[in-house]
Amino acid sequence: MKLLEDIKSSEINYLIIEYKERLARFGYRYIEEYCKSHNVEVIVLESQEEKGLNKEMVEDMISIITSFSARIYGKRGGKKVKETLFRLEKEGEGN
Repeated sequence: MKLLEDIKSSEINYLIIEYKERLARFGYRYIEEYCKSHNVEVIVLESQEEKGLNKEMVEDMISIITSFSARIYGKRGGKKVKETLFRLEKEGEGN
């Protein structure tokens, strides 16, 4: 939001990014148009080959699934650690 406010108030003239995806995973074109409408030039340092729409959507879906999978498996791992600590604590109290 701070970046958009700075663009709107003409505090910056250039927006330099390494890759388009580093600025926005979704909706990059909207941000680019917003910048243009406020006379801010977007400079992309590393250009990647343009992907087809289907390939880009598949990669986005894989990213989403990976993110949710990591959360699920992370919760399971945390549960195992809690159970082990609880068991060890009970064993320690018995001694």
